[in-house]
Amino acid sequence: MRHLFILSALLLTACQSNTVQGWKGRWNGPEGTFLHVDPGVEECYVRIQNLDSSQTYLCSLREDALVFMRNGELEALRPGTGEDTGVKWLASENNCLIVRWGEGFCR
Repeated sequence: MRHLFILSALLLTACQSNTVQGWKGRWNGPEGTFLHVDPGVEECYVRIQNLDSSQTYLCSLREDALVFMRNGELEALRPGTGEDTGVKWLASENNCLIVRWGEGFCR
């Protein structure tokens, strides 16, 4: 039980960090896709709207990335440029969050 309390406290601290607070809100991708980061008060969530649907994932901060499980795989949301996303429509952007090559969102 104590370990659960400590883990909860770490997640709360991570979700309220300056890094995550700077990522809060909507980030746009190509063709109407978007990412929404909600650091919340107690839990951190990432919502991804792709061409087919919208999914929400519980996330936590590790080093300089938000991590979350999607389809059984650990994903890491990290900062970068439009060129880093691998998405040609975002190539000229400078303030982006990247899930993986070919999947990024910018402001």
